[in-house]
Amino acid sequence: MIKSKNIKIGRTYKVFELLAKENINVDIIVKAYGEHKQKDIVFTIDTKYLEKTLEILNKNFENLEIEKIDYCNNLSKISIVGIGIKNNPAVAARLFKVLYENNINMHMVSTSEIKISILVNEKEANLAMQKIHDEFINK
Repeated sequence: MIKSKNIKIGRTYKVFELLAKENINVDIIVKAYGEHKQKDIVFTIDTKYLEKTLEILNKNFENLEIEKIDYCNNLSKISIVGIGIKNNPAVAARLFKVLYENNINMHMVSTSEIKISILVNEKEANLAMQKIHDEFINK
């Protein structure tokens, strides 16, 4: 996660342009305003690019006016996909209920009309996948 207090147009473009120049593929991107009008940019990459990504961001820390860089490299992404998500408001609730009932913390969620992706602790990924499968496939 990149945190920045100076909210300027183009910062997001600059971050991802730098990563693209190094052929670092970004999967999920979430941009939001945090406390005190702080801008947070959260994104996922393949772990094999973590060191290079941190090098790029730290090299451009001042230029991008970054306040703080946080990262976690022990998360797994799980997605449920289907056209039924668009017209069924219960899908997200069922997914979150499964995680809650199994005491699995969700670190991030990203949605679209046909996909919900979550990040969970790597150690809990297999349990999460099995319980989600049981909820949506085995019922």
